[in-house]
Amino acid sequence: MKKIVTIIFAVVVVVVGFSLFQLYKTEYTGAEYYTQIVTEGKKVTHSMGEGQGEAASYEYTQIAVDANGNTKMVTFNGNKETPLRMNAYLKLSVNEKKGVLSWSEIREVEVPAKALGTL
Repeated sequence: MKKIVTIIFAVVVVVVGFSLFQLYKTEYTGAEYYTQIVTEGKKVTHSMGEGQGEAASYEYTQIAVDANGNTKMVTFNGNKETPLRMNAYLKLSVNEKKGVLSWSEIREVEVPAKALGTL
């Protein structure tokens, strides 16, 4: 009887662990895409709360390219009060459900050749 309970417990642990891993993968990770800032972006103001004033950031909607040259339209927020640097190359983490999760500026030599050719 102990053996059966142990086996059932082990199976449940494996199934729950796999399910949590799949959830993490689909919700919190993304594929790598690359883009180049070619517009000033759209200035967006956000209320900081009652009596707190407003904060500004810039939103960008543009083409992003993966390492194989496949393109996708993405929208993301620069999370800065000033526009991102013109002609800067960015590496994006893009989630199918949530869109752009994060971005970081990179050098041109860090962009894969196929992506660079498409940009």
